[in-house]
Amino acid sequence: APYHVLLSFFLIFCFFFNDTATTEIYTLSLHDALPICKPGDILEAVSLGVDLFDCVVPTRFGRTGTAFTNQGEITVRNAAYSQDTEPLDKECSCYTCRNFSRAYLRHLINVKEMAGIQLVTYHNVFWYKNFMVRIREAISEGKFTGLKKKFLERFKEAEGNDN
Repeated sequence: APYHVLLSFFLIFCFFFNDTATTEIYTLSLHDALPICKPGDILEAVSLGVDLFDCVVPTRFGRTGTAFTNQGEITVRNAAYSQDTEPLDKECSCYTCRNFSRAYLRHLINVKEMAGIQLVTYHNVFWYKNFMVRIREAISEGKFTGLKKKFLERFKEAEGNDN
């Protein structure tokens, strides 16, 4: 893990101090940021030139009943979702969102049925994959800044969620 922390500081140093010699040497390799995993952090890292991510957030959060949606994080194991017949994310086309309600997923998770966390985890991985596709498309179309702004205005992190 210390390698990843140093790498992150290296990127920030190059960005803030405009160390072009070091930056040019580093750009010969992939720009990776393994510990950066939340959607807002990923957008900020992409702004700084990072282009490789590897994280456990989609699966770790899924195991605790937290799902990523286009509106933000929701923790479906909470009582607020006990009667919620909506899918995790109305804009998502994954198997979980097409077939199961928040209330049913909450029930599965709260009775310790493995299918509950597996379905939320599947949704999270699907959501993250699509999130990265949207970022790539926005970059290739020259619209990344707009995507970042719009996404951050809409996305809310779950309060008190320190998974």
